Amino acid sequence: MMLPVFKYDKKEMQMVSHLTRIRKNNMSRIIILVIILFPLIEIGQLIGLRNTTGENFHPAFASFLSGASQGHITQILLLWFLPIYFLLVVSDDSIMDYLTGYRNILISKVGKKKYLLEKMITSFLVGFGVMAIALTLNVIITSVVFQGGDSMRGMEEMTFDDNTLFHFGITHRYIMAIIFIFITSFYTGLVSLLGASMSLLFLNKKLAYPATFFIWFFFILQNKSIMLLFQPFAEYGISDLLGIFIASLLTFIIIPILVYIYEARYAED
Repeated sequence: MMLPVFKYDKKEMQMVSHLTRIRKNNMSRIIILVIILFPLIEIGQLIGLRNTTGENFHPAFASFLSGASQGHITQILLLWFLPIYFLLVVSDDSIMDYLTGYRNILISKVGKKKYLLEKMITSFLVGFGVMAIALTLNVIITSVVFQGGDSMRGMEEMTFDDNTLFHFGITHRYIMAIIFIFITSFYTGLVSLLGASMSLLFLNKKLAYPATFFIWFFFILQNKSIMLLFQPFAEYGISDLLGIFIASLLTFIIIPILVYIYEARYAED
């Protein structure tokens, strides 16, 4: 009996090679482990808080993105520094190709456009996937550890006129947690894509890292920070989030498109 033979095009083979390098790279594996551990550390903090106060949180409210612990240190360490983590894991791969001379070999094999697309697509998928795994694992564990808990620190008793998002979250807590896991994972993918774009544009870590970090922090430091997009059960309504959502989304999509057009049509290797 003949077994089916799966054939990959050159771009898919390049992606497989890219993912294999990530899997075998000790630095990448350590950083991915750290990203997964941050939400788990949060669970430990909340268990300690429960033991101290006797307050048993609702599992969805105890999830990482809710920021139920005091100080929000783990959220700050993970979310504020997202560009650095994923530049090191996946997004600066094109810089390494350039420094080792592998870039020209790959471009000669697959073509410039496929080379650019692979770097961008892989960066987005790795960013999205790693964050989705970390946050989903966190919710699964909180659902077991805080089973039967119902406390949301009084938020369940609060009312905000015309704030349908808040009331939806209080009524459908697990659905709200899942929605924000997707949003956060999607934006993590976009940040990783942004890092890949800056790396492809500059081919220099001293330029790509600060450029990516500057754009990300620009949205963090706004009066209505991009961090609000990652917080379920907050008192902000859709109208409060719409401006930063549109501005950040357009920025993180338009910049990679412009970089791709420039690199594919005008840049010389």
